[in-house]
Amino acid sequence: MSTSEEKPAHPGWVPNAVLGLMIAANVLAGYLLTMRAVDHFVLPAPGGTATQESHVYPERVVLAWVAWLTALGAAVALALPFLKRRVTRVWWIVLAVGTLISLNAAMIIGAMPQPVY
Repeated sequence: MSTSEEKPAHPGWVPNAVLGLMIAANVLAGYLLTMRAVDHFVLPAPGGTATQESHVYPERVVLAWVAWLTALGAAVALALPFLKRRVTRVWWIVLAVGTLISLNAAMIIGAMPQPVY
């Protein structure tokens, strides 16, 4: 039996299920990181008024972009079989690393307390 005729080591639905889980996890992580990327607060101003301020966390913005781009990459990889293409091992590694980074960041940042002003 040649290498092109060998049966895959897993059923055909397993890569699609993994890619679907990657999409869902990265979309949720991207949403959480996007919502936590900016703090909005109100500071008292002279004269009894209040000023609205905000603070952007650039590292959280970058991590949110990693999550969104990894979700997009997994969606493209999920669509590749319709184009008669396969996902190469390198792209599986890239998607896995992006997913791990975004999920770890979402868990760490999600566990941080929200500041109360």
